[in-house]
Amino acid sequence: MKRNRTERRVFEAADALTPEPPSFESVTKGVDWDTVAQNGRPSPRRRRILVPMAIAGLAVCVTAAIVIPLAINFSNEPSYYGEGGQRPVLYGTFAASRWVCSDPSIDFSLSTLEVTEKRNDAPSTALLFGKEGNYVCCVRFTENPFGSFEFGVLSFELGEYRGEASYLSQKTPFSISFPLEESSEKTITISFGDSSSFALGTVYYTPIG
Repeated sequence: MKRNRTERRVFEAADALTPEPPSFESVTKGVDWDTVAQNGRPSPRRRRILVPMAIAGLAVCVTAAIVIPLAINFSNEPSYYGEGGQRPVLYGTFAASRWVCSDPSIDFSLSTLEVTEKRNDAPSTALLFGKEGNYVCCVRFTENPFGSFEFGVLSFELGEYRGEASYLSQKTPFSISFPLEESSEKTITISFGDSSSFALGTVYYTPIG
């Protein structure tokens, strides 16, 4: 009992020393609530800025929603090397200047070709024909590997002359493309092979001299 009485006195003394918290009414006494309400509203100038920003943001979202699907659709469309303009025949002698091939052991460093208007049915010569089946020119290859190829007829299709060639009795797709008429780089592009061929690659020939 003595202990309970002592504890009660301690708590009473502590309560007496702890002041009561002020009421909300006493703390906010003298506050101008009309001024507080006016300061809490966005100013007309700020609204004028926020509205155009919101409209601009919406426009960006709408544009993105339209442009992104279009970009995806266009990227999925098939594209063909050789499209996009007139590609006149280049006559003369050309040498391989660079190449990309799935078989790095195939060397084109000595490969050359000659484009002539006169028809030649000799081996290692490709005959080029236009859309209407008319003869255009012939391309004669020297040195390996194309010097050992046997060429079929190459017909104009999608901006280039396409057909087949054989190497050691193995057939492979083969194409020849001339540069665009307005191009400053006079390069003849040769492409051969596909996933089922012994090799595939692209060789670029530039004029000699």
